[in-house]
Amino acid sequence: MSKTTISASATGLPSRRLFLAAGSAAAVLGALSTAARAEQADAKLIEAARAGIAAEEEYAALCWKDEDSPLLSVLNDRQSDQTLLAASLPATTREGLRAKAELLRSSLPKGFKRDDLADLAEDHEKLAWSLVADVLAL
Repeated sequence: MSKTTISASATGLPSRRLFLAAGSAAAVLGALSTAARAEQADAKLIEAARAGIAAEEEYAALCWKDEDSPLLSVLNDRQSDQTLLAASLPATTREGLRAKAELLRSSLPKGFKRDDLADLAEDHEKLAWSLVADVLAL
């Protein structure tokens, strides 16, 4: 055995295990922060979808009571604004996709058929194409 001496002022090199642990931790933290950002982005989308569905339900209820009410145009504008907002936000999680699909379904009339797609309002058409793009992107 050889006797090697190390001076007291020598600096030790970091161990390989430290590098491996740091790399693994960075990968996990990066994935968690990406997931958190995706949930935050979809939170805005889900909120817009819920507000659009609520406005659509209020609009439908008011139509049954008084179809000449001046509030109908306000509710229709609110629903349209929320639909366009939801269409502009990308869905990055399953919950976001589900929210977009539920908003689109809630705005379609009962008995809606595939041939009626040509008659979609502009905001609903944008939402439908946005939903298709998000599904294809995932």
